[in-house]
Amino acid sequence: MLRRIYDWCIDAAHKPYALWIMGAVAFAESSFFPVPPDVMLIPMSLARPQRAWLYALVCTASSVVGGILGYAIGALLYDSIGQWLINLYGLGDKVEAFRAGYAEYGAWIILLKGLTPIPYKLVTITSGFANYNIWLFIGLSVIARGGRFFMVAILLNRYGEWIRIRIEKRLGLWVALGAGALLAGSHSLGGGPAANAAPRPVGTGYGTDPDLVKGYKPGDLWPLTFSAAQRRQVAALCDVVIPADGSSPSASAVGVTDFIDEFVSAPYPDNVTDGKKILEGLEWLDAESMRRYGAVFAEAAEVQRASLCEDISRDDPGRPGLKPAADFFRRFRNVVAGGFYTTPEGMRDIGYVGNVPLARFDGPPAGLVEKLGLTDEVKW
Repeated sequence: MLRRIYDWCIDAAHKPYALWIMGAVAFAESSFFPVPPDVMLIPMSLARPQRAWLYALVCTASSVVGGILGYAIGALLYDSIGQWLINLYGLGDKVEAFRAGYAEYGAWIILLKGLTPIPYKLVTITSGFANYNIWLFIGLSVIARGGRFFMVAILLNRYGEWIRIRIEKRLGLWVALGAGALLAGSHSLGGGPAANAAPRPVGTGYGTDPDLVKGYKPGDLWPLTFSAAQRRQVAALCDVVIPADGSSPSASAVGVTDFIDEFVSAPYPDNVTDGKKILEGLEWLDAESMRRYGAVFAEAAEVQRASLCEDISRDDPGRPGLKPAADFFRRFRNVVAGGFYTTPEGMRDIGYVGNVPLARFDGPPAGLVEKLGLTDEVKW
C-alpha cells in the first residue's frame, strides 16, 4: 500500500495538475486541513530535484495565503469556526497559553512553530484571535514557512537521487519516522485523539495567581497591552464615564487607565474574551470619531466625545448598526466603575467605610421600617 502511494506521488510529479494539488494542500493545511504539504513536496522533489525550488516557492506562497485565512478565522470567527477547528484537533487546551505568550513572544512563536512539523493552523488561528499585527504575521510567516520548505528543497536538490535510493529501499521505515515526527509535534501541543480520551491533570497554564496581599506596579504581573495612543484614548473615555466633580477626581486621575490595561492584558479566559471585545470597541471608537469629527477620540472636543458616547450608551432599535458599540460601551463602563470605586477616592465618594466594627447597632431607622411595612417583623 505504501509503495503504491509513493509510486503515485512520484508519477504525479510529472503531471501538470500536481503543482496545483500541492498548492491547494499547502493552502488548506494552514487553516483547516490536517495533512501537511510535505507528503507531496518530498516525493515530487525526489522525482524532479531540479524543480524543488519551484515546489518550495509554491508551498510557501500557498501556505502564507492559507495562513491569512486562518488568521481571519481567529480574528473574526473564533467563537464559531475557529474554536471548533482547534477543538477538532484536540488543541483547545493550548490556545489560552498561546494567546498569553503572544504579548511577549509572538514573533518567536510564529517563527519557531512555522519551522516545525506541528499543525500550523494553531499558529494562524491563534494569531488572529490574539490580535497580532497582521503585517508582521505575514512577514514572519513568509520567513518561517519559506525557511521550512526551502530547507527541504536545498537537501533534495543537492542530494535528491541519493536520498531517493535510500528511501525506496526502506520506504516503510521512513514513512514511520515521518509520521512519528508529525505526531510528536501534534502531541507536544496537546493534540491527537489521546488528548481527548480522558481528563488530564491541568498544567501550569498561565502560571500562579498573584499574591493578593502584595502591592504591584502596572506591568509587574504580565505584559501590558495598550500603546501610548490607546492609553490617551482610554483615559479620555474613562473621564466621560466618571468625570471629576466637586467630591471626587476623574477616573483617569486615580489610575483607572492602568487598571483597564491590566484587565485586558490578564491571561485568564474571561479577561481574554472581554479584552478582545474592548480592544475592538476602542478601534471602532477612533474610526467613528474620525468619520464624524475628523479626529481620533482622544483629540476630539469634549462635547464631541460626550455626543458620541451618548449615541452608544444604550441599545437603539432604530440604529441596529450601533448595537456592537453599545455592548462594548456597557462592558467598558462596568470595568471603569469597578476600577474607580475600589480606589480610596472612589470609596470616599460613595461613603464606603469598609469593614469597621460597630460599638453598638440600634437596628434600621424606624421611619424606613414603617415605610416598608415591616413594623410587625422588626422589634427593638
